Amino acid sequence: VVAYLLAFGLGLSSGPWVVNSEIYPARVRGLGQSAACTMNWAANYVVAATFLTLRKVLGEPGTFLVFSAVGFGGAAWLAAALPETAGRGLEDIEDLFKRQAYECVPSGP
Repeated sequence: VVAYLLAFGLGLSSGPWVVNSEIYPARVRGLGQSAACTMNWAANYVVAATFLTLRKVLGEPGTFLVFSAVGFGGAAWLAAALPETAGRGLEDIEDLFKRQAYECVPSGP
Protein backbone atom coordinates (compact mmCIF):
# COMPACT_ATOMS: atom_id res chain seq x y z
CA VAL A 1 0.00 0.00 0.00
CA VAL A 2 2.81 2.40 0.90
CA ALA A 3 4.68 1.67 -2.36
CA TYR A 4 1.54 2.37 -4.38
CA LEU A 5 0.85 5.62 -2.54
CA LEU A 6 4.46 6.72 -2.94
CA ALA A 7 4.56 5.84 -6.64
CA PHE A 8 1.23 7.48 -7.43
CA GLY A 9 2.14 10.58 -5.41
CA LEU A 10 5.49 10.98 -7.20
CA GLY A 11 4.18 10.42 -10.68
CA LEU A 12 0.68 10.34 -12.03
CA SER A 13 -1.10 12.05 -9.14
CA SER A 14 0.88 15.26 -8.82
CA GLY A 15 1.41 16.02 -12.52
CA PRO A 16 -1.89 17.73 -13.28
CA TRP A 17 -1.59 20.00 -10.26
CA VAL A 18 2.11 20.89 -10.18
CA VAL A 19 3.21 20.99 -13.79
CA ASN A 20 0.18 22.51 -15.51
CA SER A 21 0.68 25.96 -14.08
CA GLU A 22 3.96 26.21 -16.00
CA ILE A 23 3.78 24.40 -19.30
CA TYR A 24 0.77 25.79 -21.16
CA PRO A 25 0.78 29.08 -23.03
CA ALA A 26 -1.87 31.52 -21.78
CA ARG A 27 -4.10 31.04 -24.83
CA VAL A 28 -4.64 27.32 -24.12
CA ARG A 29 -3.92 27.09 -20.39
CA GLY A 30 -7.56 26.57 -19.37
CA LEU A 31 -8.10 23.84 -21.96
CA GLY A 32 -4.82 22.11 -21.06
CA GLN A 33 -5.53 22.16 -17.36
CA SER A 34 -9.07 20.88 -17.96
CA ALA A 35 -7.77 17.99 -20.06
CA ALA A 36 -5.11 17.11 -17.47
CA CYS A 37 -7.63 17.25 -14.62
CA THR A 38 -10.03 15.05 -16.57
CA MET A 39 -7.31 12.47 -17.22
CA ASN A 40 -6.31 12.54 -13.55
CA TRP A 41 -9.88 11.79 -12.46
CA ALA A 42 -10.19 9.14 -15.19
CA ALA A 43 -7.10 7.41 -13.76
CA ASN A 44 -8.61 7.62 -10.28
CA TYR A 45 -11.79 6.04 -11.63
CA VAL A 46 -9.85 3.19 -13.25
CA VAL A 47 -8.13 2.45 -9.95
CA ALA A 48 -11.43 2.48 -8.05
CA ALA A 49 -13.29 0.47 -10.71
CA THR A 50 -10.66 -2.27 -11.00
CA PHE A 51 -9.51 -2.58 -7.40
CA LEU A 52 -12.03 -5.16 -6.15
CA THR A 53 -11.73 -7.35 -9.24
CA LEU A 54 -7.94 -7.27 -9.16
CA ARG A 55 -7.93 -7.96 -5.43
CA LYS A 56 -10.10 -11.03 -5.99
CA VAL A 57 -7.89 -12.30 -8.84
CA LEU A 58 -4.40 -11.26 -7.66
CA GLY A 59 -4.89 -10.79 -3.94
CA GLU A 60 -4.03 -7.56 -2.14
CA PRO A 61 -0.23 -7.80 -2.58
CA GLY A 62 -0.55 -8.48 -6.31
CA THR A 63 -3.08 -5.71 -6.79
CA PHE A 64 -0.90 -3.12 -5.09
CA LEU A 65 2.12 -4.44 -6.98
CA VAL A 66 0.31 -3.76 -10.28
CA PHE A 67 -0.77 -0.29 -9.18
CA SER A 68 2.74 0.45 -7.85
CA ALA A 69 4.31 -0.62 -11.14
CA VAL A 70 1.96 1.69 -13.05
CA GLY A 71 2.74 4.53 -10.64
CA PHE A 72 6.51 4.07 -10.82
CA GLY A 73 6.24 3.75 -14.61
CA GLY A 74 4.37 7.04 -14.72
CA ALA A 75 6.97 8.70 -12.51
CA ALA A 76 9.79 7.39 -14.71
CA TRP A 77 8.03 8.61 -17.85
CA LEU A 78 7.51 12.06 -16.34
CA ALA A 79 11.15 12.25 -15.30
CA ALA A 80 12.29 11.29 -18.81
CA ALA A 81 9.76 13.22 -20.92
CA LEU A 82 9.21 16.43 -18.99
CA PRO A 83 11.95 19.02 -19.41
CA GLU A 84 13.09 21.31 -16.61
CA THR A 85 11.18 24.59 -16.72
CA ALA A 86 12.59 26.38 -13.67
CA GLY A 87 13.74 29.89 -14.43
CA ARG A 88 12.20 30.00 -17.90
CA GLY A 89 9.54 32.36 -19.15
CA LEU A 90 6.28 31.09 -20.66
CA GLU A 91 7.47 31.94 -24.17
CA ASP A 92 10.69 29.96 -23.64
CA ILE A 93 8.71 26.99 -22.36
CA GLU A 94 6.38 27.15 -25.37
CA ASP A 95 9.38 27.18 -27.72
CA LEU A 96 10.91 24.26 -25.82
CA PHE A 97 7.78 22.13 -26.27
CA LYS A 98 7.44 23.14 -29.93
CA ARG A 99 11.04 22.07 -30.52
CA GLN A 100 10.46 18.73 -28.77
CA ALA A 101 7.23 18.11 -30.70
CA TYR A 102 9.01 18.88 -33.96
CA GLU A 103 11.85 16.48 -33.11
CA CYS A 104 9.33 13.67 -32.41
CA VAL A 105 7.73 13.90 -35.86
CA PRO A 106 9.33 11.47 -38.33
CA SER A 107 10.78 13.12 -41.40
CA GLY A 108 9.65 11.72 -44.75
CA PRO A 109 10.20 8.24 -46.19
